[in-house]
Amino acid sequence: MASRKASAAGQGNGLAAAGRERAHLELAELGPLLEEKGDRGAAGSASAEDPPCPAAREEEEEVVRVLTLPLQAHHAMEKMEEFVYKVWEGRWRVIPYDVLPDWLKDNDYLLHGHRPPMPSFRACFRSIFRIHTETGNIWTHLLGFVLFLCLGILTMLRPNMYFMAPLQEKVVFGMFFLGAVLCLSFSWLFHTVYCHSEKVSRTFSK
Repeated sequence: MASRKASAAGQGNGLAAAGRERAHLELAELGPLLEEKGDRGAAGSASAEDPPCPAAREEEEEVVRVLTLPLQAHHAMEKMEEFVYKVWEGRWRVIPYDVLPDWLKDNDYLLHGHRPPMPSFRACFRSIFRIHTETGNIWTHLLGFVLFLCLGILTMLRPNMYFMAPLQEKVVFGMFFLGAVLCLSFSWLFHTVYCHSEKVSRTFSK
């Protein structure tokens, strides 16, 4: 019995020693891996504590600007629609010379009473009934256009007995009245719609 107990104890001690050796071998094999993980963790914590570089900040600011551009464009479109609506309804006011766009600055001596840009032909034609810097030009040329048109029609409709050479005289008078009517009509149209836009202003000024 004593010999059996001694042999069992010896076997148990041998198994324990073998288990210890295996544990030491496993730790020795896992040592480099554990050290590498520890280095990575330390590097990650150090990078987390470091402040972001200027390039990263610039990228973040650029992203913010890109995201806010559509919102700014939307607000600009809303303001433009509101302005067009006010002009369309005839609620615009005359503005001074220094706030006009460059394509509307054609007279340095008229400092007040200018029409604002009106991107609507209806608003432009309705503005002839308001007082502004172009009111005189529009109405004098418009009334002259109507006057010469009526005189030309009356002259062409007069009987031939009032002319010494009816055909030749009517041709001469007709050319004169046609030139006057065209000149005055283009003039009052230009003064009426030249505040519409830069493209329209250039087209009617030719």
